[in-house]
Amino acid sequence: MIDERTARQSSEEQAVQLLREAFGAEKIDEVDAR
Repeated sequence: MIDERTARQSSEEQAVQLLREAFGAEKIDEVDAR
């Protein structure tokens, strides 16, 4: 059994990882640096 909060965090983390893999972690890091 998983809490909604836990499931939400895991789904968001997976989405972030997919974005980083798709665009490249370096580009995202540069955007965060701004």
